[in-house]
Amino acid sequence: MQRRPLADAYWAAADPQLHSGPKAETFAEFSARVDAFGVELARLPDRSVLVGHGIWFGLLFWKLMGFTADDSAGMRAFRRFQAGLPMPNCAVYELDGPHGGRWSLRADEAAMRAIARVDAAAYSSLLDASASSSSRG
Repeated sequence: MQRRPLADAYWAAADPQLHSGPKAETFAEFSARVDAFGVELARLPDRSVLVGHGIWFGLLFWKLMGFTADDSAGMRAFRRFQAGLPMPNCAVYELDGPHGGRWSLRADEAAMRAIARVDAAAYSSLLDASASSSSRG
């Protein structure tokens, strides 16, 4: 089954209370998880490293900028933001704050480019190894 039509239908409905599967959380539940983390964020030690999914980080960034996604309009606005947020695999962002109640966010472009080069080189090596083992047959 293709994921794109399901994802498109999910975002078109923009229903924060929709359960899209028997064990799926609603967008409202997902948003509450991000909110709970946001409360703890300022307590993390400096230089903490966070690892997660792009949509989770996107919603965290959205909320740190002061926006909400509690209703259909907010959910749609978040989706437009999230779709335009550069979030490649292994994206690196620096989050600093809070300073006067505000956070600053900076993409570490150099780190992302370096990771992309390593990722591309690893992928190329994998393809070369696969082709080599196939030719030995």
